[in-house]
Amino acid sequence: MKRFSVAGFFPLLLLAGGCVGRVGTFDVLSTREGNPDPNGPITRDSAEGTDYRGWILFIPLGSSPDISRATEDCVKKGKGDYLTNAVVEYEDFSCFLFRVQGFTVKGKVRSFGKAPPASEPQATPAKEAPVAPAGTFCTGCGRRFGEAEAYCSHCGTKRPN
Repeated sequence: MKRFSVAGFFPLLLLAGGCVGRVGTFDVLSTREGNPDPNGPITRDSAEGTDYRGWILFIPLGSSPDISRATEDCVKKGKGDYLTNAVVEYEDFSCFLFRVQGFTVKGKVRSFGKAPPASEPQATPAKEAPVAPAGTFCTGCGRRFGEAEAYCSHCGTKRPN
């Protein structure tokens, strides 16, 4: 009986497999607009984001895995704007009729900081600094709205009136 269980397990082991490969290493990686500063404030020392797709038989479940979605997931988990010292890996595992493939992004999450200061310097202490009109910056992520944008292109928050 013991021979049968070992003999039955070995073919099953041959049907399972997988691989992991490094796609690349990046000094700075982001899906958002801004001027990244490699010495900017770190919001999270180490974060990891993923984007996977599963398969049953030959039927894909969901959309193709994408590096930008994995990067955005990592940035959201770290509550920042961009990554430094980022590593992107591709992973593919299968077992019998099931398969999982996708991307993993790891790195230090950093923030662009607050909105840049007004371009006009304050002339006298009595003069007030120029203030951006209401609705110029997104309340969800702090990004500046475009002229015709009703919703933030980054987080989807509706522009205040």
